Amino acid sequence: MNEQLSSSLWISSSICGGTRSSAPAPYFRKTFRLDRAFKSARLTATALGLYEIELNGERVGDRVFAPGWTDYRVRVPVQTYDVTSLLREGSNGIGAILGDGWYCGHVAWFGRQVYGERPEFLAVLEIEFEDGTSLRVGTDESWKTATGPILESDFLMGEVYDARRELDGWSLPGFDDSGWAPVQMTSGRSIILDPIVYPAVKRLGEREPSKLAPNVFDMGQNFSGRARVRVKSLRGTTLTFRYAEILDGNGCLYTENLRKARSTDVYTCKGGGEEIWEPRFTFHGYRYLEVTGLPKDGTIEVTGIILHS
Repeated sequence: MNEQLSSSLWISSSICGGTRSSAPAPYFRKTFRLDRAFKSARLTATALGLYEIELNGERVGDRVFAPGWTDYRVRVPVQTYDVTSLLREGSNGIGAILGDGWYCGHVAWFGRQVYGERPEFLAVLEIEFEDGTSLRVGTDESWKTATGPILESDFLMGEVYDARRELDGWSLPGFDDSGWAPVQMTSGRSIILDPIVYPAVKRLGEREPSKLAPNVFDMGQNFSGRARVRVKSLRGTTLTFRYAEILDGNGCLYTENLRKARSTDVYTCKGGGEEIWEPRFTFHGYRYLEVTGLPKDGTIEVTGIILHS
């Protein structure tokens, strides 16, 4: 057991996908107070699945798909972050979003839930005060959980996001979580919590596409990544993003090589101005992107985001 995490418990949502269907991504949060001056803070975290963490509305770190892929039956990587600059005296909020990832999402031809049924989260925030005392804020029964705009997330199938369900300020201390549910807890896991610093997947480049047709974009090269979009459209507009490495003889996306992988992202607009969106918990190998569903009076800009370690 990793010493930093020895006092924390694995937490999860009661919502669970199936062997063929994904479930909405769970959000977790907790508030705590710092009643005196502190000098340092570090956050140690991992997940069975994928995680992104926020402290007081700010994202922690720049890793993508943390903690990474391993044989989750044996071990899972653990990451540690210096978060001193993200905390403040008084009330604080910490939160995490989990994706299915390799743990319970589709893996190659093996289907879903290869390692487990639902994603789980484990973390501890260690704070050192100026007076020499310390405080630990770990995952336990005091955390709450809910679902938000990420309705599906899967490496092979893609991500489905409904911006109308966004939880504005969900990781801030003043957020109203009275409607959130208690978390579920798992104890007694015997897997190794591995502190080795493995190479991180990060955003390492961008591609500005050319337009081949009104709804087809060419990124100019094949890469692993996803698309960031800036869109203006009416509330409820649903955009579908399909990805392909090559085109067929008619200039359409060739996707036969994807077999049963849907490789499709879906975004529903909340309306009211420009919206910026990039999927969190999926990626695609592609050069060509097809966008459908945008009405004539809508506008969209697309950027390719290159991901690798």
